Amino acid sequence: MEYPRNLIPRGRNPTQAPSQHGQGTNSSRRAGYAPSNRKPDNFQQTLRRLEEDAENHQYEIIRLRTLVLKLEKEREDGCCQIDNLKQQNNELERDLTRALSDVQQLKRENNELRCRQWMEGAQGLSTIRAAILAVPSSPSPYPSTLERPISSLSKDDLNVSPSRTPVGGLGGGGGGIG
Repeated sequence: MEYPRNLIPRGRNPTQAPSQHGQGTNSSRRAGYAPSNRKPDNFQQTLRRLEEDAENHQYEIIRLRTLVLKLEKEREDGCCQIDNLKQQNNELERDLTRALSDVQQLKRENNELRCRQWMEGAQGLSTIRAAILAVPSSPSPYPSTLERPISSLSKDDLNVSPSRTPVGGLGGGGGGIG
């Protein structure tokens, strides 16, 4: 077994076992310590090593503090991004609400427009019907059908060929009401 230089006992070979009678050792000195007349190389090396370790620890502490600062900065940036995204989300929700409201309004307007067109078409048919009834000289093959309500017409009254329809083929098609 090899001893470190500063722990070698004085006065004996480390490979030899100490004698039983106290030969080779100085009982007044403590074993394991370097004698005072030796150069303190090991002490200086140990001191340098400790200083290097302390310096390395200081650099490690600086590196860790820098890392902590970077992480805090990233966290703050993340919080700012979250706040911005929440604000954008709120704006998008408001825009969506407005768009849905506009869609509902457009649907209502579309329904009203379709109803008006249907009513105008129905009024146009009423006008045509009234015009046909007002003209006594018109040779209508079915004058009685124009005077009766549609619900009272029979199947034979409704099955009129296009050549026999009054007023040039407008009967039966509904006048383009959609």
